[in-house]
Parts: sequence; C-alpha cells; structure tokens
Amino acid sequence: MKKFYFLLLLLSTLQIAQLQAASFTFPIVEDVVVLQKDEQVKVFYNKSSLYITGLNEKATIEIYNMLGKRVADFSNVQLTNNFNKRLSLPMNNIFIVSVQTENFKKTFKIVTK
Repeated sequence: MKKFYFLLLLLSTLQIAQLQAASFTFPIVEDVVVLQKDEQVKVFYNKSSLYITGLNEKATIEIYNMLGKRVADFSNVQLTNNFNKRLSLPMNNIFIVSVQTENFKKTFKIVTK
C-alpha cells in the first residue's frame, strides 16, 4: 500500500512540474462584437407590469410559475421597442417568461417584488 501512495505522489509531482514548466500564452484579439438578438431583448416586471424591450414583431408570451403551471399567456401580441402589459402576479415569487416570435425564442426568469 505504501508503494502505491509513493507512486501516486511521484506521478502527481511530475504532472505539477510539467504544468509549471509549460508556458501559457494567450493571444490578444480585438474584435467588434455585435450583440445577438437574444442579448438585446430584456424582460422584467415592475409595479404590476411586464416589460419587454428589444423586439419589434408579433410574439407569443407565456408565463409559468416555478411549479410549471402556466399563469398567463398572450398570443399574437405586437411587440414594440418598449412593450408593457399590465399584469397582476403574486409578489415575492419567481416566474419563467417565454417569448417566441417567428425567428426568436428565449425564456427569461423574473422576480416579483
């Protein structure tokens, strides 16, 4: 058993020495980053209203509680840059909002306070 521990210690020491001897270089890359559509879309809940920004098309919006029960849904809603919908959700809860258009689908987590 002692031989096994000694062998294990020897192997791990060799691996650590190899890692320390290796040189790690990372190239510097300068790129212009264009945000994807899903990075531009924001969903949030504030003062009894659901807000969706960053989309300008018809969408289906579904809201689920954490148990998976659908608590609200809206079909063929015309979203503008700053869409808001009056919505009464229970306070101090977490909900999942699914936004789906013809070319876009993403789920968001919102917290009601």
